[in-house]
Amino acid sequence: GKRVVLLRGASADIIMLAPGETFAISVGGCPIGWIFDPQKPNRLIVGHMGLQCLIDRQLIVAGQKSRKYRSVIDRMWESMNLLPMEASRIQAGYAFPIDPLHYVHQWDYPDSGDNNKRVCEYIAANFGNKCIVDWNNPETRKLGRIHLGNLIRSQYASLGISVENIHGVSTPNAVDVDGHPLWYVTRGPHGKDPRNLVLVTLYQ
Repeated sequence: GKRVVLLRGASADIIMLAPGETFAISVGGCPIGWIFDPQKPNRLIVGHMGLQCLIDRQLIVAGQKSRKYRSVIDRMWESMNLLPMEASRIQAGYAFPIDPLHYVHQWDYPDSGDNNKRVCEYIAANFGNKCIVDWNNPETRKLGRIHLGNLIRSQYASLGISVENIHGVSTPNAVDVDGHPLWYVTRGPHGKDPRNLVLVTLYQ
């Protein structure tokens, strides 16, 4: 009676789980996030939360909106049919974002530096300086080290979710007894080939 459903592209970015179902995704540094309503425990929504899912880059860079929703988090909220007055009870979280020290968007990078600057300035202005490492230092901010965990937290909070109900897990530097990494990222020292399998289950 069990079955596996394979989804690709944007269709795989958000999944609504029923009790007993498991979501699986292969990632290389992009976080996975979720929203859960304890008063409606028969469903859990899970989303892939790479940077391009959290911001509309085309809108920032070219001034042209490329989609209906600002962020995958806004789409998840709507899919749960939640009202603003219900936000205080909602549990939300994320897991395994890339280490912001590896996630560099340099402002002087050839060809794309100006766009990196626009993206960082937009994120800082709309979601807080904490989303860019060392933003308050005029020199280090130019490295464009985007903190995806803080960006996700800020977007959850903007929906009215309480800070104490936002949970984050990050293990970018975890290693085994031989010093080999337990969590691979495409921008890390191991290149683009290794991936991580993330499983999320809603228990019955």
